[in-house]
Amino acid sequence: MITHNAYRQEGDEYIWEFRYDEIGDGKYIEATFAPQPPNYLPIYIAVGAVLVAVGGFILIKKRKKKSVAS
Repeated sequence: MITHNAYRQEGDEYIWEFRYDEIGDGKYIEATFAPQPPNYLPIYIAVGAVLVAVGGFILIKKRKKKSVAS
């Protein structure tokens, strides 16, 4: 969080407090977040798992074909 107009902050929680009669009188919640770099590790793991599975499937098919031909 870069900027905010929260009433208080407790750890990672930002708390805004408004009385019921203040709603609609120009009160607003404002917060600015900084973009975080994407985490590509789960995508790399998933792609690697798919490639290993496809490679294993191809090898099993070739071995079955070879044993049937013999």
